[in-house]
Amino acid sequence: MDVVTSALVLNFITDRPAVLAEMQRVLRPGGLLGFYVWDYPGGGIGFIDAFWKAAADIDPRAAALDKSRRFPFCTRSGLLTLCRAAGLRAPVIEPIETQIVFQQEGVIQRPGVASKVTASSVAALARM
Repeated sequence: MDVVTSALVLNFITDRPAVLAEMQRVLRPGGLLGFYVWDYPGGGIGFIDAFWKAAADIDPRAAALDKSRRFPFCTRSGLLTLCRAAGLRAPVIEPIETQIVFQQEGVIQRPGVASKVTASSVAALARM
């Protein structure tokens, strides 16, 4: 079986439907196309979310750089829209939750952010 995947890349591509359409084009019939992105609008990676909130506290202009604002498509509904725009048939879109544990005490200094955080992603799979 043929498989084409993308891991944490689509955030940095301007024409996402074109990239997904190209991934689909190179697959053999019956192949599997999969990709995932961080769920920035849903909190994504706790310490990155905390970073951008702290940066905006210091300089309000930093709020425009917050990944949840820059990548609003990184949600279940956003990925479904993206898949449809790329012509993917019957994609399955599911969340992925991962625990990140920092071994060193005090790695994250912001109050309210533990040394063990959850990183949320959203993944899509489609059989071609």
